Amino acid sequence: MKFIANLKVIHRFALIGAIALTAIAVPVAVSVSRVVDTMQVAQRESDGIPAVRGTLKALQALERHRGLSTMAIEGNTAALAERSALQAEVTRSMDALTALTGQARDPAIKPALTKAQDGWRRMREKSAAPSWTTVWPSTMT
Repeated sequence: MKFIANLKVIHRFALIGAIALTAIAVPVAVSVSRVVDTMQVAQRESDGIPAVRGTLKALQALERHRGLSTMAIEGNTAALAERSALQAEVTRSMDALTALTGQARDPAIKPALTKAQDGWRRMREKSAAPSWTTVWPSTMT
């Protein structure tokens, strides 16, 4: 304690200020770090909104296509023309998803999208066949 007693008043205040600055700097640095992390998460979430919207649009088109395909299998000829138009919309939606997910940071997104697109392509090719049994053999027996 003699060290502090031997200091000039200005140096004592400087020492107290340095201790106070250190005591304040640590919690402030932690708080700022948390705020920056939260902002980065929010930015990543907002970057993903267009891809999620595109995915939902593609899913809705796929569901409508599925319903129209079922109606066509059941013999509804009016659904057949609408189904063909919707098939083109689904293809456009799937292609748009590729562009939207091009900047994705998650490595699992691209293989999942490729798998979905390959499934759609195979289903589209099979449904173009003259017989529906090539697509859904279990429903035609």
